[in-house]
Amino acid sequence: MIFATMFKPTLATVRQAKYAGGMKKMRFNLIAALSCLCTQLMAHPHEFYDSGADFTFDEQGRLASVRIVWIYDAFTSLYVLSEHGLDPTVSPQGDALDALLLTQVGWTAEQWDGDAYLNDAQGRNVPLGDPRNAIASVYDGRLIVVFERPVLQPVDMSGGPVEMLIYDPGFYAQYDIVKRPRITGRDDCQAEIIKFRLTPEAALKLTDLMSLTIDETPDDPNVGAEFSDRVVLRCAP
Repeated sequence: MIFATMFKPTLATVRQAKYAGGMKKMRFNLIAALSCLCTQLMAHPHEFYDSGADFTFDEQGRLASVRIVWIYDAFTSLYVLSEHGLDPTVSPQGDALDALLLTQVGWTAEQWDGDAYLNDAQGRNVPLGDPRNAIASVYDGRLIVVFERPVLQPVDMSGGPVEMLIYDPGFYAQYDIVKRPRITGRDDCQAEIIKFRLTPEAALKLTDLMSLTIDETPDDPNVGAEFSDRVVLRCAP
């Protein structure tokens, strides 16, 4: 990953606050409670994920769903699992798994976009549905959450490539797309990961972002898009 920090706020609470509209207040409370951990906190970004996207096609050859992968950083993994009374070395099961998933993917598409954006060949947003078929596991001390999101208007790929972006608009979280995409339902498609490149202009903007206090938000509400990796999916005509 490009960035590093001494502290990251907890996902179990922040995710809930994010789609409930109380993100800013919740972030401030979390930092205030743990501010003794360091003398100075950089505001953006604070949460770090390795991530990925897989693609599934229907019988008509249309893009029908996207499978999202979140691999939490070690600090956040430990805190989230501890919040649920779970052993950070063992994958959760049964009721404990259900409770964990409720705090992480218990939102709807109307409440939160899930930091996932699908664009068609013309750059228009393609709406995604509510999370479904979620699972969670722990590997090497890191929490992994995987879930599907249906493409509400399945995409006919004859119109050109589509683009999948995973990012937090406010850049409070950074997602690093590292997982190789899997494609199910068609054998004539390819997915390419396009990594964010740190240009001099982006470096200046990043410096400004990191100077914000923890309870401030960027002037640009979609600044995270500028630092986003993306996956480009192409299929044969």
